[in-house]
Amino acid sequence: MTETLEPEPLLTDRLRHRATHSAHRPAVTQVAFPGPESAGVLRTLSRHGLDARARAVRTSSGKVARSACRELFLSGALSGEAL
Repeated sequence: MTETLEPEPLLTDRLRHRATHSAHRPAVTQVAFPGPESAGVLRTLSRHGLDARARAVRTSSGKVARSACRELFLSGALSGEAL
């Protein structure tokens, strides 16, 4: 008997799950140092905010990847090379 393994959920799927169940809980806290003498400024991102940013990165990286593939295809087609 063979077992069918389900694919692991994507990071964005896991973040969406956590954001759905507790959107306003803190997910990440960053300490920024705007100047050399600064004591540091805390900035906390909620689970909802982290989910939104991760999805935006996923969307824009997909657009960049599609654009790069299109350019590779076109440059290969124009030069007569098969990809």
